Amino acid sequence: MRAEGIGTLSEYAFASIIPQVRLRWPTAEGRWVPYLMGGFGLCYAEDNDVKPPSEGQQFEATGIYPAAAVGGGLEWFIARNISLSSEVRWMTTWNHKYELNGREERGGFSNLQVLLGMRLYLLEW
Repeated sequence: MRAEGIGTLSEYAFASIIPQVRLRWPTAEGRWVPYLMGGFGLCYAEDNDVKPPSEGQQFEATGIYPAAAVGGGLEWFIARNISLSSEVRWMTTWNHKYELNGREERGGFSNLQVLLGMRLYLLEW
């Protein structure tokens, strides 16, 4: 986190839990499966690894905030219970509160994730 006129105060770390619904459309006898997904959840964020410019400053940036994610992808089943996947997901979180020298500000951020993966399905429904 940077403050104008002061410099870099600290790193800002976050972790999110976002349950998602996935809508799938199996094609080619179930070997190719395009899908869309989305969900809402929570994000825990905190300042850490304080930098020298923050010495002498009253700085606080810790809390739990709303988060959302949407995206889509494609799975290719190489076996009945194993698939390779690629997906693009956009995640956003907002209303983050931070306080610097008694002055409160709010903000948020978003990121775009491009993922490649492999899924192993242990149970069949």
